[in-house]
Amino acid sequence: MSYNEPYSIAQKSLAYFEYLAASVNRHSVHSPFIYELIEEVFRKPLQQKSSAPIEVERKWLLNDDTPVFIDDHGAGISRNSTISEIASHSLKEPEESKILGKLVEFYRPKSVLELGTSLGITTAYLARPNTRVYTIESSPKILDQAKKVWQNLKIENIKAFNGDFDELLDKMWTEITQPAMVFVDGNHTFKATLAYFEYIIDKMDHDSFIVFDDIHWSPGMEDAWERIIQDKRISLSVDIFEMGLVFLRKGVRKQHFIIRY
Repeated sequence: MSYNEPYSIAQKSLAYFEYLAASVNRHSVHSPFIYELIEEVFRKPLQQKSSAPIEVERKWLLNDDTPVFIDDHGAGISRNSTISEIASHSLKEPEESKILGKLVEFYRPKSVLELGTSLGITTAYLARPNTRVYTIESSPKILDQAKKVWQNLKIENIKAFNGDFDELLDKMWTEITQPAMVFVDGNHTFKATLAYFEYIIDKMDHDSFIVFDDIHWSPGMEDAWERIIQDKRISLSVDIFEMGLVFLRKGVRKQHFIIRY
């Protein structure tokens, strides 16, 4: 298989069993910061009034057979599809989306940068009150659909950009003052993931953190994740299988955690 090709179901299952074998629960964690993360973000449910309207939109998307042309220059994809097909393959599961909402709710970043809008469901979870979300989507038709989702939800604190990530990042950074949170859900390749990391890392302050989606997506993504967590600029890193979190906190001993919650 290709280095950047997604794992098969069998390969992903094997990766998950390896994750379970290496993981620990909150009772084995001795870092107060990580213990609080588990208790307040991973284990505490997001308020129903926050998530219910977004999940209604998800159901509409999963049942919407409207044709749409995907023109994703960043990933090199151009093809005909439907909203429901895109939703079934690209939307994060509700529980994972809610973790993103809890991260914003708990840490209260003034701004969040999202690389990879898709149909706008995760963006809606990130756009909690008093948090401004800046998001990039390379396919114009998919971004149009995401904007409809935000309109239906009456969310106004999202600024969306359409185009290639590499071409837009510099422009976005002129508008964002050190985002406290970045969610990377774009081009799932080894080279692109490391390039996003290198671009972002030195522009963030020491209270910031980055969330990488699909860290066990492929051999390339797993290798990129290993490179990232070994970087000396990262103090704390957390693997929850579907996502990986890295924190830049100063004065903290470098540690890596594989957490089941």
